[in-house]
Amino acid sequence: MNGDVFARYYRAKGYNVLYPMAFHITGTPVLAISSSIERNDKKTIERMEEYVSLHTSERGQVKKIVKSFVEPWNIVNYFSDTYKSDFKALGMSLDW
Repeated sequence: MNGDVFARYYRAKGYNVLYPMAFHITGTPVLAISSSIERNDKKTIERMEEYVSLHTSERGQVKKIVKSFVEPWNIVNYFSDTYKSDFKALGMSLDW
């Protein structure tokens, strides 16, 4: 949030400010989640369903999304899109 404050301040002063955002993907945790879901690990599936249900209220859709997490890129794409939506909802002045 500090970066957002600085970006807004300097924009208000007339400066041309670029405030980019990027995501770092760490493969090992993503692969561990994907493998656990593929093995039908109940604890991992419940945890992922809990996270996904914070953004998707329809129970059937939550299960479908979590089931798709057997493919690691689906985890990456889902959460990066979710974080982007969260940042926009917070009103952050990021340059996408």
